Formats: sequence, structure tokens, C-alpha cells
Amino acid sequence: PVLLFGVKFSPAVAGFYAMANRLSQVPVGIVAGSIRQVFLQKAASINKSGRGLVKAYLLSVGGLALTGAIPFFCVWLFGQQAITFLLGDRWIEAGRYIEIIAPWLFMLWVAAPCHPVLIVLRRQKYWLYLEFFSILLRLSTFGLAYVISLDPEQTLQAFTIASVIGIAATICTALVLISRTVTDASKMTPGINAGK
Repeated sequence: PVLLFGVKFSPAVAGFYAMANRLSQVPVGIVAGSIRQVFLQKAASINKSGRGLVKAYLLSVGGLALTGAIPFFCVWLFGQQAITFLLGDRWIEAGRYIEIIAPWLFMLWVAAPCHPVLIVLRRQKYWLYLEFFSILLRLSTFGLAYVISLDPEQTLQAFTIASVIGIAATICTALVLISRTVTDASKMTPGINAGK
């Protein structure tokens, strides 16, 4: 995105986006990474014991949604003022960009348990497909911006919507795969018992 913003608009726009991205994604990424590690261990333990992952997954995703709702809503409403206060008036545009990408940051936060689930279930190929779909979707927003002459903020809004759709697809796919695993296990159990 930084390169594409630079090509489509200007180095200044690319710089504001890069600053907004760094200021927001680094802390979210660090905390979400820790949550992923903890959930990976928990999911592996649950899966090894033969219990279903649906409840743990839904509780984790729901809990993250609840704990993140207020902070990310505040970023969405007051990101520009916060960045201007912290860094000065020259970064006001970066603050506006943080407000625009707040829904994407929220979804990154909520989706922390998704990748551990795909690893535990050994469904990394779905992860690859989802990432490929998400990249194509996000890149298409720049093509759209070029065709219909969107300004930087409109382009970033379209990019954020595409990113949110990609992450929502990952959350739903992980849930479907977990549910399918539970269904497959329940189908196999009667046959095993009948053989005994």
C-alpha cells in the first residue's frame, strides 16, 4: 500500500499512510501476536484431548471483540486529535488515516485466534487461499481508485473495507473448519463403537 499510495498520489500521502500504519499496527500486532501464541497452546491442548474447539474459539473471538470495541471505537472517533496532540499539527493527516483504518485494526485484533486454529487443524492451505484472496481484494481497490479517480481518503476507505472483508472471511472460514471437524469426529464415533 505504501508504494501504491506513492505512485497513485504523492510521497507525502504515502508517508502519512506509513506513519499511521506504523503507529497503529505495531502495538496491535505485538499484543495480537501474544494472544495468538497463548491461544495456539490452548487450542493444541484442547484438540489433543479430543474436545471440540468451537466453544474456545467463539469465546476468544467474542472476548476480543468485547475488549477491543471501546478502544478501537475511540481511535475511530478521536485518532486525529490524539495524533495531533502527540506529534503536532504536521501529522494531522496521519491521524485522519488512523481513524479510517480503525475498523481494519479492530478486525485484526478480533481475528487473533484464527491462524492458530488453522495451524492446529492442519489447514494451512486455507490460510494461503485466504491470504491470496485478501491481497487480490485489497490490490483491486487501487485499480478502482485509478479508474474512478478516488482521492487518498476514499482510496484508504476502500482499502479498509477490502481488508475487513478479507479478515471476516478468515474468521468465518476458521469457524466452518472447526465445525466441520466436530461433525466429522461425531460421524466417526458411532462406527468405532459399533465395531467394538
